[in-house]
Amino acid sequence: MCTAAARVLARVHLEGSDEVLILVIMQLGAEDAAACRAVCRAWRALASGPDVWRPLCERLWADKAYIPQHIRCLAASNPCAAYGASLQDSRRCRITSEELCAFRWHSRMKEAAGPAWTAEDPWWMGREPRQRRFTEDGQAYVVGEGFGDEAQPTRMGTWSFLRRRDWPGPGPVPGPEQASDRIRLAGAGRVFPTLHVSRDPVTWGFVAQNCWGLSASFPLPPRGEAPRLEDGGPVPARVTVSDQWQEVLAYNTGIAMPVPQGYEVAPRAGEGPAAPEEGPEPEASIVLHVNGQPHRVPPHLLAQFLEQHMGALDGAPAGHSEVVDADPGAALSDDSDADA
Repeated sequence: MCTAAARVLARVHLEGSDEVLILVIMQLGAEDAAACRAVCRAWRALASGPDVWRPLCERLWADKAYIPQHIRCLAASNPCAAYGASLQDSRRCRITSEELCAFRWHSRMKEAAGPAWTAEDPWWMGREPRQRRFTEDGQAYVVGEGFGDEAQPTRMGTWSFLRRRDWPGPGPVPGPEQASDRIRLAGAGRVFPTLHVSRDPVTWGFVAQNCWGLSASFPLPPRGEAPRLEDGGPVPARVTVSDQWQEVLAYNTGIAMPVPQGYEVAPRAGEGPAAPEEGPEPEASIVLHVNGQPHRVPPHLLAQFLEQHMGALDGAPAGHSEVVDADPGAALSDDSDADA
């Protein structure tokens, strides 16, 4: 707050006109209104009132994609507390299962998925992006161009949370709700690289992405309208192929998907231990041709060989190169042929 404004407020206060002081505070921004609360007890009471903070909440939330309902309810009785609670929640990345299943996730492929995928992606072609749906029973669906509609969505597989091993208690977080900042999708005989959950700093909506695709809990703007959400922008840059090279390697070779360090697969609410994820059969193998001769190789041995002998990618540990860059549709199938 500038010195001149502080002097005016002090004079109004000394003259004993609380009504005028409140009217003046109502013209301030949230930072200055909060500063008034720190002056003294009398000012704190005046500057904490609903007439001051309800309009501030309305202005702050006007362009936000998501404000939890309990915070909106709090604004009815204590908008000052609701304002602060919403700022704190905007940095929360652990999404609850209720939230995950309530949103309509607008999805697109990233450029790292490969041209074959971006060429068929509606968002890349300037059309409405496809949408994902998640259900409380652990199913994942997709609707949109090339897939089902709202009445008959196309099932894409299953989902489960990964939870931090160091969270207290038997659940993924303290309390009854299940929540996590990591989501695992599985389908078509493969477990996909882990989805990392974050928040969009502008809309406060949730973003769930891996190195190949991005989904938002709010409508994705068309290409060119929101650079922060496009490839090369700060939001997609949070999760890259370099970050997930081990998981990409596991996906492309058909071996068991590693769980990120410090996490474990969480059971869904009301369930016992986590059920096995959809994935390749234990005896799956890959046929490699070496000097013209076919050899069946267990996928995990191929992965070990690649880790030891292929060059590093973007400064990550040696062990991933071309196979890491392969797009999600180019995974080697069981007993498939691959030239060494």
